[in-house]
Amino acid sequence: MGLRKPQSKKGPKMDHLTESDKDMYFGIAANNLAMKLGANALPYAHMALAKMRSIGDCEGLDIWIEIEKRLTLKQDIAAETLH
Repeated sequence: MGLRKPQSKKGPKMDHLTESDKDMYFGIAANNLAMKLGANALPYAHMALAKMRSIGDCEGLDIWIEIEKRLTLKQDIAAETLH
């Protein structure tokens, strides 16, 4: 069973975003998750990734991959700052 494109036309289309747009958009999303969920933000992103895979939502998966990347980077920077 392969991943399928979602039926919904809502939200931004990944292929139309520049790298600068992605950095801004997904950076904001990652920062908001980190502020609201704290240490639970990254596990939440992992659960969202698993859900997108399980329902076959390619676009949702792409979005959560980008958010997860930024959360991981944010966590790595924080860990380096503490050492």
